[in-house]
Amino acid sequence: MPRLFFRLALVTRLRKRAGAKRTTNPDAVPLPLPIGSIPGTGSAHLDAPQQLDGVDELDEPVESAISTATATSSISNSPSNMAVAQVTTLEALPAELRRHILSHLTDDLADLRAFVLASPVFYQQYLLDRKALLSAGLKTALDNLLVDAYAVQASAPLYDSAADSRHAHVQPETIRLFIDNYVALRLSATPDAILEECCTEEDLLGMAAFYYSLARPLSVECAIRFLNRLDTSLEVGNLSATESSRLLRALYRWQLYCNLFGQGPNGRRKVPQLGHGEHLDVFFCIFRPWEIEEIYCIYVLLRDTYGDVLDAIAWDLHKDHPKFQDWPNPLPPGTWDLENSCKALVFLSLLGSIRESVMEGTSMRGLLPFADTVREDEHDELVELMQYYLVHGDEVTEHVFSWTNQFFRRERHPLEDDRMEARRVRFPFSGDAEDGPPLAWVIYWRGRYSNRYGGAIQASLQTWGYVFWDGKRLIKIKGTEEVLREREHHRQW
Repeated sequence: MPRLFFRLALVTRLRKRAGAKRTTNPDAVPLPLPIGSIPGTGSAHLDAPQQLDGVDELDEPVESAISTATATSSISNSPSNMAVAQVTTLEALPAELRRHILSHLTDDLADLRAFVLASPVFYQQYLLDRKALLSAGLKTALDNLLVDAYAVQASAPLYDSAADSRHAHVQPETIRLFIDNYVALRLSATPDAILEECCTEEDLLGMAAFYYSLARPLSVECAIRFLNRLDTSLEVGNLSATESSRLLRALYRWQLYCNLFGQGPNGRRKVPQLGHGEHLDVFFCIFRPWEIEEIYCIYVLLRDTYGDVLDAIAWDLHKDHPKFQDWPNPLPPGTWDLENSCKALVFLSLLGSIRESVMEGTSMRGLLPFADTVREDEHDELVELMQYYLVHGDEVTEHVFSWTNQFFRRERHPLEDDRMEARRVRFPFSGDAEDGPPLAWVIYWRGRYSNRYGGAIQASLQTWGYVFWDGKRLIKIKGTEEVLREREHHRQW
C-alpha cells in the first residue's frame, strides 16, 4: 500500500491545515512515555533504580552475559542494593544486548518506562531505538485498535491553529475528509502498516502517552464504575482480553468524536457546521451497531459521573455561597445555577436544566477532564477543577443518539444494516470475539440482527455497560437476568 495513501489526509494535509508544528529533536520529550505531555496528568519523576522485570524471559546469550557480569559484582546483597546492582551490571553490557533487553520489556509499556527511567545508560539506548521500541509496545498493547489510537493522535491538532481563540474552527469538508481516510485505514491497513507507514516518532510518543496515562487506566476505572452501577458488591478482577478491547475501543472512539465535534481544550471551540443527523451519518454509522452502543455507554458513564459530582458541589458553585458574597457582579465567575431551566438557552431543548446541559457539554471535552475528575478526592480541589472544566452543551450527543434521529437517518441514509434488521436476519451468539456481538446484545435482540442503539434501548442497561462483558461474566453477575427483564419492558414500550 503506497505510503502516500496513509500520510496524505491523516497527517500531511490535516496537520498543515491545523498549523501543527513538528519537532525533529529526538530529546524534545525527555521521558520515554511522557505523562506530562498530556495537560493535567501530572509529570513523571526519576525515582530510585527499580527491580528489573522480565529478565527470566531473555534468551540464552543474554542470560549468560548477565550471569557472568553478576558473578564479578561485589555489591551488597541487601534488597535495595540488589536492584541497583542489577541495573548497574546490565548497563555494562554491549549495546546489542542492551537493545535486546529493552525489546523484551515492550510487552508492557509501564515496564519499559520504569526500567528506562531507572538507568541513564538504558535511557540513552532507548533514545537510539525509540521508534522501534514504542512501535513494538503499542502493537502489543493495542494491535487492531492501533488505527483508532492513530486517528485520535492525528485528529488532536486539527484545531491547533486557533487553539486560544473563542472561534477555533475547522471546515466541514476537512472533517469529512478525515473520516473518509479513517474509514479507509480501518478497512485496509494492518497494525504493522499503521506503525511503519503512518506514524512518526512524535506520533508514537503521543499515542504511548495517551494509552499509558488515559486509555489503559480509564478502561479499568470505567469497568469498576459500570459494575458498581449494577451491584456495588461486584468486583472487576481481571478483565478478559475481549472485555479490555471493547472498553479501549469505545474510549478511543469517544475521544475521536470529541476531537472532531467536541468542545475542545478550552471548552469554547466552534465545532464544524454539520447537522446533528450528519454526526450519525458520517461518523457513528461507520461502526457496527453494538460498537455504537459501546460508545454511547461511555458517554452515559461520563455524563452520569459528572451529574454525581455536580450534586456533590452544587452549593459550592451557587452564586449565593458565602465565598461570593463580596463579589460586585450578580454572577461571579465560576458560579453555576444548575437547577435553572435552560429552555431560554436552547430552543426546544432535550435538556431540562443547566445541570443537564453542563453534564453533556463537559462530557464532550473528552477523556482528560473525566480522568482528572475521578482521580480527585479532595472536595475543595474538585470544586476548583470543575470550575475549570464545566461548559454548556448544545444537546448534540443527546440528539445524535435519540431514536428520532435514528428513524430519520433510515430515510435519508439507508444502510445494509437496516435491511438486515428488516429481514430479521438470524444473528446468534458465537462466542466472545473482538469483532463479534456480546452475549447481552444477542439476548436483548432475541438472536436477530438489529441496527438500533442509544435512545432505542432501555437506559438502565446502558448505565452498567451491558455490551462490554463476556458471556461468562455476564452470567456470573446475573446480567442476563437484567437484560431479559429490560427486554420485556422494551417489548411493552
